[in-house]
Amino acid sequence: MKLLKRLFKDVFPIAVVAGVIVGIAGTIFLSQLGTDNKLLGAFLFSGGLLIVCVHSLNLFTGKVGYLVDNKPIFILDLIVMILGNVIGALIIVFVVRMANIEIVINTAGSVVAEKVSKEWNESLGLAILCGIMMYIAVEGYKRVPNDIAKVFLVIFSAMIFLMAGFEHSLANIYYFMLSGTFELKAFLYALIMLLGNAIGAIGFNLLEKAAKLKR
Repeated sequence: MKLLKRLFKDVFPIAVVAGVIVGIAGTIFLSQLGTDNKLLGAFLFSGGLLIVCVHSLNLFTGKVGYLVDNKPIFILDLIVMILGNVIGALIIVFVVRMANIEIVINTAGSVVAEKVSKEWNESLGLAILCGIMMYIAVEGYKRVPNDIAKVFLVIFSAMIFLMAGFEHSLANIYYFMLSGTFELKAFLYALIMLLGNAIGAIGFNLLEKAAKLKR
């Protein structure tokens, strides 16, 4: 009972808020992508990641890298985070569709079509790279003492993975839901991206630890 209370009282609500932020950031990115202004969209999206870092929100892609630093029970936290993130993003899907923001909805459809046309190994590799950049952003925000440097680190990390086309699982799940893509292939690709983000973040954390041990 204590575990469930902690998960759904402490972990889940903050995960929902994180999902809402990702949904809003994704909406802004799509609005600019629809006008061929990807660079501005990437910059504005990075503001969402900065909010997540500032408020220590429970975003799966920002927390999964610390799996090796916690007890195995932390896996349950991550599962609840995914659930909360998806529900938060779904709230924004409902609002955007209610507002009928056509450029965002239509662009989401185009983005999703491109993503599911990739081979699964391509999506996995791109998701691993995104996981690395997410870990760098979140860990850097924690570790860098200078506040201005923190902000730039988060912004540039997010812009790098967006401009390079790396796969952020939760943002993509938002795009899938917004476009109304609920087919099995989209679900499987979402799982592959979640796995890839985890591999990238956890792997980079372990690599960093190994490097420190050899100093």
